[in-house]
Amino acid sequence: MEPPLARSRLRLNHAALLSQEGNFSEACFKPTPTTTMGIEDISMRFLENMVARVSGPMKLRLLLQPTMAAIFAIRSGLKDARDGRPAFLWTVITEPSSRDYLIKDGWKSISKVFLIAMALDIVYQLIVAKFIYPLEVVITAFLLAIVPYICLRGLTTRIAQKK
Repeated sequence: MEPPLARSRLRLNHAALLSQEGNFSEACFKPTPTTTMGIEDISMRFLENMVARVSGPMKLRLLLQPTMAAIFAIRSGLKDARDGRPAFLWTVITEPSSRDYLIKDGWKSISKVFLIAMALDIVYQLIVAKFIYPLEVVITAFLLAIVPYICLRGLTTRIAQKK
């Protein structure tokens, strides 16, 4: 008797087994090799899928989501400049006392854009791949919403404070 784990790896394909083996009783529980994806396969699929997003359906979101993130970043950056605060990312990195407040304030400002980016990427993946890759959803939303926000909020603050 095989252990339960070994039984779970067995595949039952009646037509293929009968045609290959000719003897159904011997062929029914013949183990078939399982394929696993290595990190190289996953990273290559991720890169291919990221490149395909540029020319695939719903490509307008690749412009709209960073634009919305930029609008929120500029608004928050101007508020930071009026309040006399230093640049966003630099302050988050160097001042632990302000870090919690700034991260909460930034998330409050950009969370809706981030969640919409995730939802649209899920719809895109269902249309194109008919499957959802959760890590790709999070990375895509991060690149489309969080990165532009972080870059532009501090830049806006510095430009507004110099004027």
